[in-house]
Amino acid sequence: MKVSNGCYYRLTVSPGDHVISHDHIFLSGQDPQKVQVAAGQTVYFLYTFYPIMGQIFEVASDQAQANETASKLKAQN
Repeated sequence: MKVSNGCYYRLTVSPGDHVISHDHIFLSGQDPQKVQVAAGQTVYFLYTFYPIMGQIFEVASDQAQANETASKLKAQN
């Protein structure tokens, strides 16, 4: 799946432990992110750009800020 700039994608999962991975990170291959999701919880992920390494896929450290940012984006279905 590819998410366009200015968009977000909602991935619904059941409560529990999950691993979400981005498989095409320059120089590092896969980028698995482990996350525990409670019933009804929203967990935000983001891409961060680092020089040399490129884009890194990770759980947003500031979930409130990520929620605010996502509210300004367009849903990608």
